[in-house]
Amino acid sequence: MFKAIFNNVTSGEKHKIIEDLIENSSPRRDFFMMTALSALMASFGIILNNTPILIGAMLVAPLLYSILSLGLGVVILDRKLILRSIVTISKSFALCIALSAGVGLIFKEKAQTIGNFFLFADDISIGYFIVAIISGLAGALSTIKPNMNEAMPGIAISVALVPPISALGIALSLLNPVMINQSFNVFIINIIGILIASIFVFATSSFASHRKTIKKAVKKDDKIVAQEAIDTE
Repeated sequence: MFKAIFNNVTSGEKHKIIEDLIENSSPRRDFFMMTALSALMASFGIILNNTPILIGAMLVAPLLYSILSLGLGVVILDRKLILRSIVTISKSFALCIALSAGVGLIFKEKAQTIGNFFLFADDISIGYFIVAIISGLAGALSTIKPNMNEAMPGIAISVALVPPISALGIALSLLNPVMINQSFNVFIINIIGILIASIFVFATSSFASHRKTIKKAVKKDDKIVAQEAIDTE
C-alpha cells in the first residue's frame, strides 16, 4: 500500500525533485528576502487583525522547503544537509523575530491590542500537532509528485509557519511572557509535525537510495551560494 502511494515516482523524476527541493530551500539572498517580506506582512496582518494579509504572508513564505530539506537530510543521514537546513531555519527564525519585534516596537500602541489573536489561545491542543502532521504529509507529497505542485499554496496556508514566528516577535516587543510562550509553542509544534511527516514520506518513497544525487545537488547549490556571497562583497 505504502509503495503504491509513496514510491511510484521514477528515478529520473526523483533526481529533478531533489534538485528543486535543494534549490527552493537554499540559503540564498532571494530566500531570505522572501522570508523577510512574509514576516513583515504577517506582522501587519496580526496587529491589524487582517486575515487576507496573513494568508498573503503564508503564500510567499519559503520556510516549508527548508523543513522538508531537513527531513530529507535525516532520512539519508547526511550531516551536511541536516546542518545546512538547521542553519537556514535558524537564520530565518531570527530574521522573522527581529523584523516582527521591530514592527511591534514601532506600532506599539496598535500591538497592545493583539491579545485576541488566535495563536494566543489559552489552550494549545493536540489538534495543532495533528494539523501540522497532516500539512507536512501534504507538503512532502506535493514535493515528490510533480502533478501536485499546484497544491503547494494551499499547503503553505495550512502549515502557518510565519504567523507564530511573527506573533513571537511582537510578543517579545511587548515583553509579554504568556504570549511569548504560546506563540513559541505553536511554532515548535508545527515544525516537529512537518518534520515527522516529511521523514515518513521521504523514507517510504526510498529517497535514501539517492544519497549520491542529494549530496551532488547540495554541493552544486553550495557553490552558487558561495559565489553569491563573493559577488556581494
